[in-house]
Amino acid sequence: MLKWIGACLAASACVTLGFALASSLHARARALGEALRALRLLSRRISALSEPMRDALEALEGESPFLDKVLSAMREMPSIAWELALKNTRELNAQDAAVVLRIVAESGGAGRADQQGIYDAGLAQLGERERAARDKAANDARLCRTLGLIAAAVVLLLAI
Repeated sequence: MLKWIGACLAASACVTLGFALASSLHARARALGEALRALRLLSRRISALSEPMRDALEALEGESPFLDKVLSAMREMPSIAWELALKNTRELNAQDAAVVLRIVAESGGAGRADQQGIYDAGLAQLGERERAARDKAANDARLCRTLGLIAAAVVLLLAI
């Protein structure tokens, strides 16, 4: 009887671990989605109202956690605000951060007419990265859940 209780507990732990790991795999895709949404908001604000970036960020305060990180960093260290915000978004990898930084750097040096094209191209690239991250997370999550269930089955079979 005690053997079966231990086996059930171990099997439950395997399943729980597999599902918990699967859930955590979606963090990068969620962070990319948030960065994409934030940059879309910023792009619309800048192009529609011809506002400087700092004014647009202040106007969008509270609309996006990602932009709030940028604005907070801008108040402390304006020259490296975007780098700090991206560093504090740990889920994004170096290539994701480079895409965001490129969008911001190129749009900052462009005229109003060119900014929308720069944002559109950068947002399309960031959107592709988000879709790829979501697909990879879904496949990896399915694998983790399956491995958790298989490990639980193995534990129960060994208890027999």
